[in-house]
Amino acid sequence: MLASAKRRPVRLKALDVPDAFPAAAVIVALGLLLYAGGGPLRPALATFAIGTAIVVAALWLRGRIARHRARRRAEAADAAVLHGAASRLRNVVGDHELAVALDVLTGGPLGPPRSVAASAREIGAATRSTGVPVVVAVEEDAMVAGIDGPLRALVWRAVAKSTTVTVAVTTGRVEVRGEGPLDGFEVDLARGLARRAGAEVHVFEGLAVLELPTRA
Repeated sequence: MLASAKRRPVRLKALDVPDAFPAAAVIVALGLLLYAGGGPLRPALATFAIGTAIVVAALWLRGRIARHRARRRAEAADAAVLHGAASRLRNVVGDHELAVALDVLTGGPLGPPRSVAASAREIGAATRSTGVPVVVAVEEDAMVAGIDGPLRALVWRAVAKSTTVTVAVTTGRVEVRGEGPLDGFEVDLARGLARRAGAEVHVFEGLAVLELPTRA
């Protein structure tokens, strides 16, 4: 049954071979001149050879130019992607914390312990420009190293999905509550930073829980 199935013809798009048809037409015309024994040059074989060489050279030059332009466009697109990723990282972890986060992810030091409540208040103040209020409630504070990055990432993700965000600092954990699903790039970054600091991130519908390390 497979052998009897008809094969669909393969058609090349004009973008794939932009010069194939005009080049073929020129070579056919040169071949007819050769067959007729005439042409602008004498003998006719010279006309065919020189004309074919010009066509091939023109196609090669145009291909080089097209590849160069395509490479430049690809480089510009890659640069735009990298710039966008860097901007997202800065928005998530902040300008100062960006270098710290990258250092932590690559095995660098966590830095000195900091107050989790103070970090939460600083992050809440930093998000005021978004117009989404961040309410910080503190039941029991703790001094933890390397927790600013994951907490900032979770809060910024919640801000992007909510009209109001609540951060509760309690015994051994920080709860970030929003109104939408907390997932995506920011949460993946928070999870990686948290594990490097000995913490864990658990995500539920509208809730992200940052489990602080037991040594805190």
